[in-house]
Amino acid sequence: MAHEALRARDSGHRSGPDPLLVEGWTLYALGVCVVLTRLVTRYKMVGVEGSKPDDWLMILAMVNSPAQSVTVWRG
Repeated sequence: MAHEALRARDSGHRSGPDPLLVEGWTLYALGVCVVLTRLVTRYKMVGVEGSKPDDWLMILAMVNSPAQSVTVWRG
């Protein structure tokens, strides 16, 4: 029911992707670039043996974030 109401609301009003969706994925891509840059730098400085829990938590958050976004977007 909710999906039908949203389609009826949005039909014919504009074309192209939802601006909020584009903004969300753009910010996610920027965040992934920052996290990967930090992880590569950390790996070059201390190696895998010198990694701390925050490094692994960043990887977990990077994997979890798109799953959460897709779940919320799909409703």
